[in-house]
Amino acid sequence: LNQEAIRRTHTLIDSRSLPPDAALYVCMSRAARRAESLIRSVRALEHIIERKRGLEDALPRASAGLEARAGGVIHDTVAGTLRHLHQYERRLDAAAAAAAGDRAWRAVEDMPLRLLMASALFQCEHTPASAEHVVRSATEGCAQLGRAWAQAPIESVVRNAAAGRGFFSRAGAAERLSLPAWLHEDLVSNLGARRLDAFGPLLLQRPSRLHLAVASSAGSPSEYAARLSEGSGVAARPLEFTRFGVSL
Repeated sequence: LNQEAIRRTHTLIDSRSLPPDAALYVCMSRAARRAESLIRSVRALEHIIERKRGLEDALPRASAGLEARAGGVIHDTVAGTLRHLHQYERRLDAAAAAAAGDRAWRAVEDMPLRLLMASALFQCEHTPASAEHVVRSATEGCAQLGRAWAQAPIESVVRNAAAGRGFFSRAGAAERLSLPAWLHEDLVSNLGARRLDAFGPLLLQRPSRLHLAVASSAGSPSEYAARLSEGSGVAARPLEFTRFGVSL
């Protein structure tokens, strides 16, 4: 960052009122912000997977100091990558096998780089960002992870994995739903194959509703939903499968 860029930024926002991370984030270029967003997503995914922690613990750390929109991108990337992670790992393995040289395998077997590529795949397929920009951000993120050697193989692997290369035509039912085989077998056993085929794809969709448990002191779910709808303009209805739930 040069002093002139910081001076121009200060004419728009008083950075003294911001946390240090947020002041730095404001001054970044759009490309640098995309790379930073991916790196923060990778750190949150590592926290969840390696420490066996939940989203509610990892996401506030990952978005600390950022404005709401930037934090929302990280939240969406982390949650979405987790939903698709099993499938993405199979696709990355297939793309690495198709690439020439050992560096592709070395990159795919490195956990932070694997999560970086999985996050990039999610952003390529489920956000408005162009694949070109996402891939460039992923390669820039390699240096931030201390793995500049992986820039070329990551670009090749992510592009091939995003293109698919026939993955879905060869994938089994468990892989298409991004489920490990044991969990898919358990769901088929408990729900039946027909029911899982009907509802399984919902596992990969972004949550579009929020479910709340309503305290008895707030009235019945029907009354609470009606108050929300009339008072706040929020579309709400009582849930059918629980006595205390409201869906927004």
